[in-house]
Amino acid sequence: MSNRWKQLHYRIEARNLFNDSGLAVDGLIALMESTEYGITVTVRSRMDDITNLITAGADNHQVFFQPTGSVFSSDITTLDTDGQNLPLGLSNQWTTECTAAGDVSGVVRVVLTDLTGIKSAASTIADGTALFDLSWTVTVADDVNAPPCENEEEIITDVVLTWAPVGGGDTIVARARTQTEKVPSISKSSMPSIWLKTLNTR
Repeated sequence: MSNRWKQLHYRIEARNLFNDSGLAVDGLIALMESTEYGITVTVRSRMDDITNLITAGADNHQVFFQPTGSVFSSDITTLDTDGQNLPLGLSNQWTTECTAAGDVSGVVRVVLTDLTGIKSAASTIADGTALFDLSWTVTVADDVNAPPCENEEEIITDVVLTWAPVGGGDTIVARARTQTEKVPSISKSSMPSIWLKTLNTR
């Protein structure tokens, strides 16, 4: 079952809050589990939206996202590109992790980098000159209405063997059911060779 059961949109807005003395984030980002988010980045200079300048200079710029902690189930997907078909990073999609047992938290570092003359498919967050380098704390809340996590354990309660004569005749059904003994469980995320304990089925 896919984690991507709903889609929401989240906007990250970087502003200069201290008259050219630096940027400060406005608090934590609170997200829901098992949710695919659309993420856009907007950049302002005082009252002016200058995101279009980054778009115009896309061949020399890139926004990088670097998470820490188990808050996302996959790498971020960048939806916009420059003239060389390399990622820009102003428009993205990202899916939060399935939490299973309570809320989780982590940090997302967002960096707008000037990569003039050096931008390539191999560019990383450590390359070029950072125009801003910001970190937000991210929480992912447990959602009781979310589908089960893909790595959630399933408890074996029944095993059925159906014997059907190839040439025709009565079908025989043999069953093992949960009684008072502990039965083994299987993790969906890793399916090893499975052994089943035969239960007393008087």
